[in-house]
Amino acid sequence: MKRAGFALVALTLFAAPRFVHAQARETRRVLVIAAHPDDEDTQLITWLQRGGRAETAYLSLTRGDGGQNLIGNELGEQLGVIRTEELLAARRVDGAHQFFTRAYDFGFSKNADETFAHWPREELLGDVVTVIRSWRPQVIVAIFSGTPKDGHGQHQVSAILAKEAYESAAADTVRFPAARFGAAWTPLKFYRLARFALAEPTIRMNVGEYNPTLGKSYAEIAADSRSQHKSQGFGSLQRKGPVWDMFRRESTRVNANTPAESEKSIFDGLPGSTKSSTESVDPILEATRDISLDAFADRQYLALGDSAKVTATLYNRSGKPVVMTRPDAPDAATTPRPVSVASDSSYQWTFYVHGDAITQPWWLATPRNGDLFSPRLPVFRDTTRWDLSPEDEREKHNWITVLVGSPGSWPDARVRAPVVYRYIDPVRGDIQRPLAVAPPLSVTLDRAVELARANTQIDRFFNVKLRSALMSPRAVTVSLSLPAGLTADSASRTTALDSAGSRTVTFHVRGRLAPGTHILSATGSMDGKTYSAGYVPIEYEHITPERIYRASTVSIDAIDAVVPAGLRVAYIRGVGDNVEPALVQLGIPMTVIQPAEIPTVDLSKFSTVVVGPRAYQASP
Repeated sequence: MKRAGFALVALTLFAAPRFVHAQARETRRVLVIAAHPDDEDTQLITWLQRGGRAETAYLSLTRGDGGQNLIGNELGEQLGVIRTEELLAARRVDGAHQFFTRAYDFGFSKNADETFAHWPREELLGDVVTVIRSWRPQVIVAIFSGTPKDGHGQHQVSAILAKEAYESAAADTVRFPAARFGAAWTPLKFYRLARFALAEPTIRMNVGEYNPTLGKSYAEIAADSRSQHKSQGFGSLQRKGPVWDMFRRESTRVNANTPAESEKSIFDGLPGSTKSSTESVDPILEATRDISLDAFADRQYLALGDSAKVTATLYNRSGKPVVMTRPDAPDAATTPRPVSVASDSSYQWTFYVHGDAITQPWWLATPRNGDLFSPRLPVFRDTTRWDLSPEDEREKHNWITVLVGSPGSWPDARVRAPVVYRYIDPVRGDIQRPLAVAPPLSVTLDRAVELARANTQIDRFFNVKLRSALMSPRAVTVSLSLPAGLTADSASRTTALDSAGSRTVTFHVRGRLAPGTHILSATGSMDGKTYSAGYVPIEYEHITPERIYRASTVSIDAIDAVVPAGLRVAYIRGVGDNVEPALVQLGIPMTVIQPAEIPTVDLSKFSTVVVGPRAYQASP
């Protein structure tokens, strides 16, 4: 999919930039495979990655779209965006890499057959093969067993596909041609987690080992990683002391003569270094740890087709001078001239970024094909760049990148940082948001779906949210298109939008609808152009902000329903709860009761008490 120049999504929540040497290294790699964003074994991942034992990645088949939401009302694809960002936040803590397939989490399934009815097996296996060939792991670890013991059918499928890819598919270029899926790769060992089947492990590891350099044990760091899954309520305690993780060796191509029970490590029999590819004794790499790169845009939203000014600064906080090359200085045919930056000094320059394409989650840029997202996975062929996984490559390829080196040598260490808009929040302090390309005018309605009782009087207000990405004021005319049977207090309104401003225009709609589905739409006209779509922001403190685009329409389902006389409903809110407005839209007399009020409320005056979804998780 097209991405905007320097319009970013998966920033490192503005941790220090990554410093990576261009030199390739022979490195052990491990791929952990499961179904959902919170299925990964963060203790194993942290022990491997932060311990320098192997470059480690997690492949989640889904983005968790079918899960719960303890922190808001987003569900479906919007929840999938939140859980994707939570998983990327977890990887920022444990340092590992992240992959996904195209599978949409359609919700709970009872077995693998039911899951494969939603996910075409060969298509999804091809995605797993693509990731394996891109990452080239020597070791694969499946979290689940691929049997009914796993419970959720999607859990079972993740293990089934992991095993099939290991056994044959990843190396089969007839079934999965290299041109589409990447060059063949044969993993050497296959394990599965055996933590919940204590009679089955063939090896166990103390993932609670203390790292004096980090000042924490791997289990403590893993708890921080696990706690990023806030929408699922997975806040975790930090454990000190030994913490044992257990695995079962199911297959090996390198040390079959060694009984599984006799192994000392999951790397037994493997060649290669245990050193992480991002660790080096190269002096310039040591120096880059004291080098910082900032890139600040003059706005948060860049209108499509417009340009934003960016001020970049490289800070040399080391005790030695360095040389750097500006990424924007030369054209492709010109050799860049290195710039010298003295010790304890900085070098600043400005450049302009053009908004070429709307910034949005790449997997949502086109409609789903059933329960698979439609954009194909990229085949990642640059085996020298283990600082990027395919997911990173999609999200970070337009980060600003500067090459640095020692004086007298050609710069070859990359320093990378996102382009962000920076402002001060009186409470939270320094806030940085990724520069995002948006339409000049965004038009959205509060909800995409509403209910109504057919042939019954409707009296509602519809709010049209307008957001400008332009840097000068504009006049906007907002119009409603109504289904037969409904009228509004006015057909259109004209309002003024400030520079990069927002405004809500409210219409009062009355009438009746026949049974069926009816579409109400809103449009905004500005500078002779008409806009009929907009973005819904998804923003929580623990994740990178995102936007989901949708048409500025409301689908009103008019239901031929009868509300019994005397019906009185008490409603107790749950989590991710959109039930309450639906009941109100159907004209059901309802009183919302807060959980803390239950002991003092006389429930006998209600004919029905409805407890919202997962209310028992939200309140004791």
